[in-house]
Amino acid sequence: RVVVLHKFFYPKIESNPKLLACYNNEMELLKVTYEMEERGLYLHRQRAEDLRARLEVESEVLLQKAGEILGRADEMKRVNLANANVARELLYEELGMEVTKRTRKSGLPSADKNVIMEMYEKNPDNELLGLILHYRSWSRGIAMMDSYLKFASLRGDDAIHPNINTNGARRTGRESCNNP
Repeated sequence: RVVVLHKFFYPKIESNPKLLACYNNEMELLKVTYEMEERGLYLHRQRAEDLRARLEVESEVLLQKAGEILGRADEMKRVNLANANVARELLYEELGMEVTKRTRKSGLPSADKNVIMEMYEKNPDNELLGLILHYRSWSRGIAMMDSYLKFASLRGDDAIHPNINTNGARRTGRESCNNP
């Protein structure tokens, strides 16, 4: 199929100087991208582990502060502020915050990042809202570091070998990657 498509489209590309320049650029980019995927992106294991540990400690501090605010410092070690159900219970049932958005599937009050950010903008003195946002951010960072460390261990070369998408970001033209 690829050969048939090439035979059909290449003469049209070749006849248009702008398309030909773009095509040649993409072909060069493809070579570099392939080399990047093969070689991988080096992960400094010690720095990644140190960052993960620091995020873990900071997350525990945030949980402790949240527990102090709520008067439940003892049980906060088992609470996951990144969990939407937990955040929903805290925000709407315990704090009585105004419901501004509901989830599409269940119709429950939303506890997504944008809703909590709006609440925080309207209530900048509510320290718990800021703690929830920071905790969620640190939780994502921990999960990301775990993923990077796992993928860097697969080949034993401390490099992450993602799939690089040359047309990943349509608006900016930047590459993106996945896996991880």
